[in-house]
Amino acid sequence: MIHFATLLMLIISLQISSLHAQTSAPTTEENHKAQADKLYKEGKYEQAKASYEKAKQLPRKEADDYLIDQIANCDRCIGHLKALEEVAKDPNSLKIALVIYEKILDTNPQDSTIRHKLIENSWQSANQRFRELDFRKAAELFKKASDYPDSPFIHKARELIDSCTIFQDSMIAGFIAPHVD
Repeated sequence: MIHFATLLMLIISLQISSLHAQTSAPTTEENHKAQADKLYKEGKYEQAKASYEKAKQLPRKEADDYLIDQIANCDRCIGHLKALEEVAKDPNSLKIALVIYEKILDTNPQDSTIRHKLIENSWQSANQRFRELDFRKAAELFKKASDYPDSPFIHKARELIDSCTIFQDSMIAGFIAPHVD
């Protein structure tokens, strides 16, 4: 009976250690990589780059293509954000800012902060162009503001796109003459 109890305890301890080995914490590289991916998706490029570089410093990871590409993507987005800071000093820089936002989203389409800035700035610029009777450009910008499913301007922008088309066609046909001072 004692041998059976000892054998049973041995089997149970082996199963527990086997389960523990299967559920052990991920490696440091996986931790750094997962953390970096999370930061990257949030648009925290400086912090993401630091985590990718930590993962790259681990043994046999110096030439990891994914890590190298992500570090380059972080550098690209950081450069775009620095360009935005410079552009922000110029009051007529909205057009350049929109281009830079699009470049960041080309690199990281999941950056919701930049996406919201692009939507908001497109909406503001479209309304300005609409007031200036530049209906072609206004329609382009309203479309940009409505291209994203999380845009708060989707329905209103689509209505205004239709209005822009009608007004633009009317101006071309000579039915609307813009007010000139």
